Amino acid sequence: MTPIQKVARDILKNDLPINVLITDYVFTDSDRDTIMINESHKIEYWFITLFRQAIKVLLFSTVASAAYLSNVPQSFTQPDGSLMKCFATGDENYHWLHDSLGYTIIQDSKTGYFVYARLSEEGLGTTAAIPGVHDPRSANLHPNYHDNPNVPTRFLDYTSGRDLDDRYTAPTIGILNNIVIFIRFSDQSEFTDLYSSYTGKFNEDQVSLQNYYLEASYSQLEIATHFYPTTVSDYPVSYQDLHPRAYYSPYNSVTNPIGYPVDANGDPSNDQARVREHTLLKNAVLGVSSQIPPNLNIDGDNDGLVDNVCFIVQGAEDGWSDLLWPHMWVLWTFDPYYGGSGNVLINGKTVWTYNLNLSEYSGNTGSGVGVLAHEMFHSLGAPDLYHYSYDGFTPAGSWDLMQNSGDPPHHMTAYMKYRYGNWISSIPEILYSGTYSLNALVSSNNNCYKIQSPNSSSEYFVLEYREKTGLYETTIPGTGMIVYRINTLLDGQGNSDGPPDELYIFRPNGSTTSNGIINDAHLSASVGRTEINDFSNPAAFLADGTPAGLDISQIGFGGDGTIQFHVDNQSAPVLSHFELVYSGNPYLAMNIYATSVTLEGMDLVTGDEVGIYDGEYCVGAGIVVGEIEPFLALVASTDDPGTPEIDGFTPGHSITYRLWDASEGLEISNVSSLYSLGTGVFTSQGTAMVDLAGLTQVDMTLSLDPGWNIMSFYTNPDDLNMLNVVQPLISNGSLLKIQDETGSAIENLPVIGWVNNIGDMCVSEGY
Repeated sequence: MTPIQKVARDILKNDLPINVLITDYVFTDSDRDTIMINESHKIEYWFITLFRQAIKVLLFSTVASAAYLSNVPQSFTQPDGSLMKCFATGDENYHWLHDSLGYTIIQDSKTGYFVYARLSEEGLGTTAAIPGVHDPRSANLHPNYHDNPNVPTRFLDYTSGRDLDDRYTAPTIGILNNIVIFIRFSDQSEFTDLYSSYTGKFNEDQVSLQNYYLEASYSQLEIATHFYPTTVSDYPVSYQDLHPRAYYSPYNSVTNPIGYPVDANGDPSNDQARVREHTLLKNAVLGVSSQIPPNLNIDGDNDGLVDNVCFIVQGAEDGWSDLLWPHMWVLWTFDPYYGGSGNVLINGKTVWTYNLNLSEYSGNTGSGVGVLAHEMFHSLGAPDLYHYSYDGFTPAGSWDLMQNSGDPPHHMTAYMKYRYGNWISSIPEILYSGTYSLNALVSSNNNCYKIQSPNSSSEYFVLEYREKTGLYETTIPGTGMIVYRINTLLDGQGNSDGPPDELYIFRPNGSTTSNGIINDAHLSASVGRTEINDFSNPAAFLADGTPAGLDISQIGFGGDGTIQFHVDNQSAPVLSHFELVYSGNPYLAMNIYATSVTLEGMDLVTGDEVGIYDGEYCVGAGIVVGEIEPFLALVASTDDPGTPEIDGFTPGHSITYRLWDASEGLEISNVSSLYSLGTGVFTSQGTAMVDLAGLTQVDMTLSLDPGWNIMSFYTNPDDLNMLNVVQPLISNGSLLKIQDETGSAIENLPVIGWVNNIGDMCVSEGY
């Protein structure tokens, strides 16, 4: 980032005052618009807005785009031959043309000219104001005229296909063989980017689609891409369509008479956009399908559908186009069940889920892997996390791939990995007050927690630690813990129709009415944001704006792969039996996850406790609240060499456990442990997973006098066989005979020896 860009960033981020010296009456960005400024408007707010927008353009020009693209430069030739330059912003569902100030531009279907748009009750309409010639403010227009009633047109069509039998997700675990098909139009020559530039961005051990998902999935998903048509040259060989590129753009009687029909707002007025797109892709598949080896597993989840096909179309995106923009969709129109003529097949498998990408974002000149990764996560089932209404609110910002992605792309949040990737098996819940630690999200273990809101049964909070590290997390805004709200009422829907949102990240100055500073969402002692509660800044709040009931404090320093924090949960029970040898934050904490804890074969219940011991020192403990599912999270502290007392474990010592049966008021030290992770040895900053089983042990002594005795028992031995119970008496030669009330006996018979006709001992019976 250049010095001027840093200044611009600070101005926009902190809303700093701007002092501008106007030296001329024309503000010109030679690459974009020319805006006339008269004397009387020199210091009015619109000029400040102009300056801020110019700064934004400067900033955005260096930021790589994801599937949601911002301020993409566009050029169009007007009917009089003049060149009109502008920008395009949006995503695969809806996008629009605009100038550097955000004033919307549409094409007049009658004249063919690109003009500024006005907003009426009927939606967007044309004006006589031409970009680069007229000032839109003089026509009493306003920026951001793009939220018209027909925005959902593409999205509704998309979801109608997506929801068909819910058959649109590819496998998230194992190997996904991704098919790439190159496409060019009849008026285009072959691809000019090197073939190696595509194989590199998809498959190589570098910043690539494959490498990204290996890291993001903790090596659980490998995406192997295969390219068609096959080639042995230095450049891709592509399928060439019968139609020119303009055939897949909106109709205009002057500039594009062969385009698909649109209504007055520029939206498809019938099914032609979808029909043309799907026919193009069908023909491309048929053109290369014979080259795909029959032994290539393209259906990893055995659902009869090709896991994913990625079409790379020659060229860049077209503004105001529903086709030539990166997107994910399903090829459902040919399915006979829905009235189609027959499914499109590759080796007997139906082509269903697909990504459409452009060579602009895939080859040498592309912005990188972010677009590829975003669209692929759609294919795996993940929704978008930005608002399709483009209301200025950013629920997740640059903390999640499905809202925004840098180049290289950063990770998706832990919740998205859990809910849609299945790469995190569960999010452990913090049920009681205490100090906890988190590993960075790039780690496969101890990377997230959740806390249920005491004020809502449908909303909970997720905590994760993000660290600027490695190939991909370098593009996040900062290092620290982020806290976000999950609304279970919107499960599986994402944020497209929000607010309310399925996922919302808390940030300074954020509220239901203010976007706040999403890039400052990270919390740590390093940045001076060490708490989040109902009254802090950032504050935690529910979807309706009411207090969340969250209280996190003492957030520590990050930067070494872990961060510590304290949770205060006043509604949760606290330890009443085990007393820790340390207070405050643990020193070099070890995380132990008890996946099951039983006593006499029965699960522990609410109020029971688990203690972690190094000899006689209690170095960690936890209390059971509800069912232990998926595990009880325990934290043990290392002995701090800077203190004179023993206040933690000694690394290398063996771990022992004790249980507290609250209902019986009984401490159990006879506890067995079975580890699925770790070895039962204390390790500073280590992690272990263990099953614990406790058995009560009662010592019972009976005093026997010479002659006959009457005796009974109040506890069961490990072995109930009555002969084995009294074996010590037989061994020392003192037993003559035992008899129960039925007359059955244990006695020494001639020739036979000792016989047991009583069987098993019975508690409370007399002998």
